[in-house]
Amino acid sequence: MGFPRVSLTLLTVITILLGARPSAVAADPPAMVVIEAGRVITATGQEYSPGTVVIEDGEIVLVGTRLEYPASAEVIEARDLTVMPGLTHSQTRLDLAPYRRAGSKAGAQVAHEIYPSEIDFDRLVEHGFLYAAFSPAGTGIPGRAAVYRTAGADGPTLVNDSAYVRVVVGTGSGRRDLERALKGAEAAIAARTKAKEEWDKKQAEAKKKAEEAKKKAAASKESDKSKGAPDGPPSPPAEFVPPKIDPNLQPFVDRLDGKEQDFIFELTNATGYLNLEAVLEEFEEFDGPLFLNQGFRGADYEHVLDRLAVTKPLTVVVPGLSRRSHTINLYSPALDFHTAGCSVAFRPNGDSTTALRDYLSLVGNVAREGLGRDAAFAAVTVEAAKILGLDDTIGTIEKGKRADLIFLDGDPLVSGTKVKRAMIGGTVVWEAKK
Repeated sequence: MGFPRVSLTLLTVITILLGARPSAVAADPPAMVVIEAGRVITATGQEYSPGTVVIEDGEIVLVGTRLEYPASAEVIEARDLTVMPGLTHSQTRLDLAPYRRAGSKAGAQVAHEIYPSEIDFDRLVEHGFLYAAFSPAGTGIPGRAAVYRTAGADGPTLVNDSAYVRVVVGTGSGRRDLERALKGAEAAIAARTKAKEEWDKKQAEAKKKAEEAKKKAAASKESDKSKGAPDGPPSPPAEFVPPKIDPNLQPFVDRLDGKEQDFIFELTNATGYLNLEAVLEEFEEFDGPLFLNQGFRGADYEHVLDRLAVTKPLTVVVPGLSRRSHTINLYSPALDFHTAGCSVAFRPNGDSTTALRDYLSLVGNVAREGLGRDAAFAAVTVEAAKILGLDDTIGTIEKGKRADLIFLDGDPLVSGTKVKRAMIGGTVVWEAKK
């Protein structure tokens, strides 16, 4: 049975009461899309069963249950499906050429290696990943990631060609690479400051000499007429041109300058975290998510949980259970970090069909181990979107966010649930084959 429709006049009152944008009820409103779903998981801690999502101009304007809307709206009937925000893959190498960089290569951009026609974006979309960060491979500082929207009316779209800089900090060379990069950035800034001071000094000297020459010319006006005006001193460049900066240092210089530049620090054990903490102690401008590689055989992050509880970074882990170091005891790293007060984001354990297919069911296992549904859904949506710098526009179903959504045939955290549709900007751009 369908929901009741209302006039635009009544919709105006409802819209104002519910806090939607006034433009949603203009006299001649743009096309409106309404999803009627069996369940809507907002990833804000709220679920609606049944749920209604109202979309205008590709943006969510209302979400709730049994909402009313104009009869002219386009209605997507999904009463047997669950709708949630699209997933984000924060570190993929899908179909990219194999290589491993070493040392400090922060200026390298994965965007230059990507040929969209050679990448199986459909593999990502069919498992719910609507955004993916293609990450540089290697150790040390292998480069900058590139963020793609994996589907759309015009196909995959490059969203950011200079996303986060991946920094791998282990027990040796990774720490040294980071130290050298930071010291190099400081030296580059110092050189730029010195060059600017010298330029300012020359500008002041030239101005002073020009004024002196002008006074002499005024004092001997007749002499100037017969002999010609004296040549003034050569002028320095009108604009300051700073020294060139090594592209591999530029991201670090930008961050020290207070500009936006994201860094991801990838660790393999507690010692790596202590090394990172030691290096960044004098660089408070630097922070960012921590990729914590734990592996099934375990890592020893429990030794630094007290420190993580103070700084509360966004921690990025593969969903699943690990073994405590030197024991046979299984535990949930995500639950440890969550309990310590850290935000938690998940990422798939690779790009294989199996890793992508089983991703949400593994997240479900961690949720049932104590993490809980709300934190689990946030970890695969809005918290993962933070890594890409997109959490202001995607990752939750709420007013003002893009309508980049996926439709599933069951509970996302239960094994066997499949993605049936993908929506980008309020338009269905992919559907599973019947």
